[in-house]
Amino acid sequence: MLKESPKDGTAEGRLFRIAYKSRAHPGCDLASAGAMAAEDALRNRDRKVTGVLLFERGWFLQWLEGPARTVLSLASAIRTDPRHGEMQILSAGATDERRFAGWPMRLAPPSGPLADRADFDAAAAALAFDRAAALYREECGGEADWRDLADGFVRDLARAPEEAVPDLPPSALETLSARAGFVDALCAALAEAWHASALSGFEVTLATVRLNRLLLRAGRPATSLAPKGRVLVLAPYGCTEIAGAIAKTDLLRQAGYSVRMVPWASGAALDDAVGETGSCPVIVYAGRVGIGTKDAMRGAALAERLSARMPGRTVLLGGRDAGPLCDWSHRLAFLAQQLPTGADPAADPALRTRQRV
Repeated sequence: MLKESPKDGTAEGRLFRIAYKSRAHPGCDLASAGAMAAEDALRNRDRKVTGVLLFERGWFLQWLEGPARTVLSLASAIRTDPRHGEMQILSAGATDERRFAGWPMRLAPPSGPLADRADFDAAAAALAFDRAAALYREECGGEADWRDLADGFVRDLARAPEEAVPDLPPSALETLSARAGFVDALCAALAEAWHASALSGFEVTLATVRLNRLLLRAGRPATSLAPKGRVLVLAPYGCTEIAGAIAKTDLLRQAGYSVRMVPWASGAALDDAVGETGSCPVIVYAGRVGIGTKDAMRGAALAERLSARMPGRTVLLGGRDAGPLCDWSHRLAFLAQQLPTGADPAADPALRTRQRV
């Protein structure tokens, strides 16, 4: 039986989340950005606001979450703060839970995708916040280290006789987040064993097929009766490892989305799925065992074809280099709640609940 933690929010009113970028004032460095985050943390404890601040190459990127009225008021104040220039709200909307509940505000280490350019977009910001969230989970103890368990499980998964293949460990089945973390660790362990020639290509393929089966057998959540939006998850034709796609679909369903997953998508099945799901976002799975593998190349090629075929539709590429599985529900909501350049959620109440999925 899956045990999921309750959603945050009702006790303090509807939670709201805003993420923005801004150009730092001249002379700002990492030390002064850290001091700014520390000052904000002191004030935010009383405000019941949490979040994270990133700073790199003269740009701020910040995530604020808390009571809607308070977060909107803070965003308006930042627009007129001389420490911030060229402020742009990247994404804003209601949220069911806090992502950085233990951080009143924290300066995270440079994430990598930030660059000194004004066209820094929501997709790059989503990845930067995913990396900050991984640091948060590690620091706050909210994420188990599955690697030791995965290392001990991989050999049986790849080499045990069919009748002796073990079930997934009970600790990895307690929540969907735990399951996703274990899948990430297993795929990483398989990739390393393959690269080091400790396992053959056949053994890795056999292990991934068995992992697919174990996940399907472990039980899956039903689609919400009142979904917040629809999502199409595609695993390209010939993709042998779809464990990550299964885990991703389950996490999105748990988050309240209606998700249609199509394994081995091609031909008429692909056309039907794309046509029947309207304009909802498409997530193309690209495998998690390795970067540059056939699964990864198939996924990238399919995502490129769909993007060219449907220029107005959101097409997202998953896979090992797209970040941890457990961040996908946050990433999808973030990208679904993108705002037009120059939009101000505090000035237009309709934007507070704006969804594009």
